[in-house]
Amino acid sequence: METQRTETLKNPLAILLLILLAIFLFITTYQKQHWDTDIFWALKSGEWIVENLEVPKTDPFSYTFGGQPWIDFTWGFQVLAHLFYTYLGGWWGLFGLQLAITAFTFFLLYLNIRLLTDNRTWLTILLVFVVFAASSNRFFIRPHLFAYLFITLYFLFLNTYLRRGGVKYLWSLLPLQVLWVNIHSSFVLGIFIVWVYAFGEFVELLRRRGLSFDVPTEFKRLLYVALLMPVVSLVNPYGWELVIFPFVHT
Repeated sequence: METQRTETLKNPLAILLLILLAIFLFITTYQKQHWDTDIFWALKSGEWIVENLEVPKTDPFSYTFGGQPWIDFTWGFQVLAHLFYTYLGGWWGLFGLQLAITAFTFFLLYLNIRLLTDNRTWLTILLVFVVFAASSNRFFIRPHLFAYLFITLYFLFLNTYLRRGGVKYLWSLLPLQVLWVNIHSSFVLGIFIVWVYAFGEFVELLRRRGLSFDVPTEFKRLLYVALLMPVVSLVNPYGWELVIFPFVHT
């Protein structure tokens, strides 16, 4: 049984640990900022897209491959990187983008774990620190940071929808998918995640009800969104070529 003093100290200590995590995120992200030289190519490509107000369909840079067909599957990230670098202080602007993506991802992760653990504060904080320890070497500025953000956001919205309801969380996955497909080719994971959730709910329905024509509305909505995910992914400058690119490229 917890004493009143223990109960009083619990929340301040939890807040202190979260502040400590925020400091770790800041320091680690700053240290990783110059780890990847691809950022220079991303900045130049983003500059080209902003100046020409179009996404390149052929390679405008390479001497040996210039003019050849090109699918720029991270063009959205390149534009963001260019804008933050140009208008928000060069490398400090990029650091702001880098830190904002990383911090927001961990904030969503905290909410998601807290939801799944039924508000168990200490277990949530422990797991968040474990994730930080396992992923901190990947915090450098690169489009994969958006993959972490979208994956965490998808899990949070799907878990919230299934546990607490709220159709807005489910339908919001469709515009989020449009954003993701125009930022990084990892958008295929968004389709996969929703399909896996839909399949899991289908198996759960079979387990509880067997074969039945009485399908809950919640599952129908999830199924509709799962079917629409590949369709909305076509909303990009390259159409179906970008949708199949991750599979062809791999």
